[in-house]
Amino acid sequence: MAGAEHGEHAAWMRGAVAWAARVVFPEVCAGCGVTGTWMCAECAARCVVINPQTSCQRCGNPDARATMCRRCQGWPSALSMARGVYLFDGPIRDAVYRLKYGDEHARAAWGGDALARLFDGLGWQPTLLVPTPLHPRRRRQRGYNQSEKLAQALSARVGIPTANALERLRDTRPQVGLTADDRLRNVAGAFATRLRLDGHGVLLIDDVLTTGSTLLDCARACRAGGALDVRALTVAMGD
Repeated sequence: MAGAEHGEHAAWMRGAVAWAARVVFPEVCAGCGVTGTWMCAECAARCVVINPQTSCQRCGNPDARATMCRRCQGWPSALSMARGVYLFDGPIRDAVYRLKYGDEHARAAWGGDALARLFDGLGWQPTLLVPTPLHPRRRRQRGYNQSEKLAQALSARVGIPTANALERLRDTRPQVGLTADDRLRNVAGAFATRLRLDGHGVLLIDDVLTTGSTLLDCARACRAGGALDVRALTVAMGD
């Protein structure tokens, strides 16, 4: 009986938290601004969903139907595979920007739903969800880590625990505007593990994959921390 009461209390608390989040952070469509939804049906129809069956089987690149495309041919083996839900364009670009910089961290619920739909069709079996970390200075400025919010939202939907197992050692310059090689150099050695990951299959969670440089260095750190396998899921993929 005590267990049932605890379960009911936990469910009530989750409902109360969700209600409070809707009051404080009302849902607004990223594409058109209509209230009551994070992405309305009309704007959702403009979002391009990446087909994992016809994209690169390693990095998820939608422009390459190959086992290993040009983008990931030079990737080290630390990151086994990666997939993204949407092309980073149109309303998706706006949604990610608002989640990341617009203080709309409650939008991670929408992102968690999208990630869960993709995850359910992949057949992957990770044992731990690990968000890409922010440097402490950036986290203080922003107030939250959008990747952590996405990981928590996905965890609630698929039942896999999440852990802040990585830390960012250097406050690197923003990746926007850098070439692929400069991005790799910018984040090289920027991440390390805070926790041992021995025996874990890690699923890295981030908002966007472009060149993959950030996720590659996170994967390297996870492997150094004992992870057996490292894969990645992102809400969007871009050039």
